[in-house]
Amino acid sequence: MLTALRDAETQVESLKTRTLELQALNVFNELYCNVLRHQLADQDNKKNQPKRVGDSLPRLLLSRDDFYEKVIEFTKWQEGKTSEKAAQKQAREDHQDFGNMEEARGRMEARKQTQARDLSSHC
Repeated sequence: MLTALRDAETQVESLKTRTLELQALNVFNELYCNVLRHQLADQDNKKNQPKRVGDSLPRLLLSRDDFYEKVIEFTKWQEGKTSEKAAQKQAREDHQDFGNMEEARGRMEARKQTQARDLSSHC
């Protein structure tokens, strides 16, 4: 009975030490999370600040003509990509339809003509 009491006491002591270890880990994790939270907040603040030129004045990107030109250029590029994807899809459908080759050739010629018109209208 005395050994059972000693075993229980050692088990209680080991549980107390484990509890203290877990509490210490919890404190360290909380400190680490606070550090990360501050780092993320600083990073977000840096992203939201306006860009600065050499004279430390904020540079407004929306007021410049080159920004507007880049937007127009991107829009044209995007339209070209969508028409290119549509052409690829149509070509894929044409190649899958081997039953009626004459009809497929006609569709391909019509597509080439519309692409040529689109290219000439964009330039």
